[in-house]
Amino acid sequence: MCQTGKNIKFCTCLPNGNIKSIVNNKNSRKNKIDAEKYTWTLKRYLGNSDIQMDGLLMSPSDKLVDNLSAEYIKAELNERNCFDFDYKPVEGDNLEIHNPKKYIAKYISFIFRDGKWVADSYNGFIDKTEKINYGQVEFE
Repeated sequence: MCQTGKNIKFCTCLPNGNIKSIVNNKNSRKNKIDAEKYTWTLKRYLGNSDIQMDGLLMSPSDKLVDNLSAEYIKAELNERNCFDFDYKPVEGDNLEIHNPKKYIAKYISFIFRDGKWVADSYNGFIDKTEKINYGQVEFE
């Protein structure tokens, strides 16, 4: 699980290159550790969507667990480069961090605005985004 006092790192190193392979057989001790990995998705904002939809959106949370909050992650993102690949944020980029629990759909969302990351999210019904990278969250 998350450990405070460690630097957060957004790794692109996924088992078999497949985000779905992070959660495996729940009876295996090794896979229980993998099941506790948080995943992240980085998206680029493309503008308003051409398709209009109706529905109910799930809002982002302020924290995933007690010691993994939006404030902590935002401070890490704005202090240093937390990604394991060559990435320079572009105005409007969106980073989402998802809870590993299969049946609890919690996430934290950030948008890069005015040269810094802020806790915010896009409306998937009216805003168009494109996934540019994804992976799992590690702590160093």
